[in-house]
Amino acid sequence: MRINKFLALNLNISRRDADKLIEKKEININNARTFEKEHPRCGTSFVFIVMLVAIISFSIIDTFLIQIIGIELNVINRLLIHIPCIPLVAGFSYEVLKLTAKFQKY
Repeated sequence: MRINKFLALNLNISRRDADKLIEKKEININNARTFEKEHPRCGTSFVFIVMLVAIISFSIIDTFLIQIIGIELNVINRLLIHIPCIPLVAGFSYEVLKLTAKFQKY
């Protein structure tokens, strides 16, 4: 059975997380196969969380600017407002990912 590199990465991360809880095992394919393929902190989860946080936060920001301040938002104004917020969205998303992994049952 051939294992692709992303699956192998998730298996290895799951194994390393389990090593913190139980006795350490040697790194090999047979030990890695005993762990789950899905990993709570994988890149796909991070991208999905970033997408959700961006949609929610940019909706709130746009609503605030239109309703409270009264700024007309065209494409240029939106880009000028949203681009500087991207690092904040990514940082908040990372913290959400860490928080969800903390309460994950292994």
